[in-house]
Amino acid sequence: MSRAKAQQQPAATGGMFLVVVALGMAFLLFSAFLNVIKAKTGAPLFNESNMLYMALVFYAGAGALYMG
Repeated sequence: MSRAKAQQQPAATGGMFLVVVALGMAFLLFSAFLNVIKAKTGAPLFNESNMLYMALVFYAGAGALYMG
């Protein structure tokens, strides 16, 4: 029987934490931007159209981070 060898994982550099913080900041900035639009137009903040744009921003940000 052969013994299983444990492989040592590389140390985490904090990149994942940076990504989570950056996405959180983008969400807060985008929400604040939508709140300004809501104040001017009187439309609800989280309607289907705004959620679609938020998803687009998140996918674009994730794609940019992946390409980087």
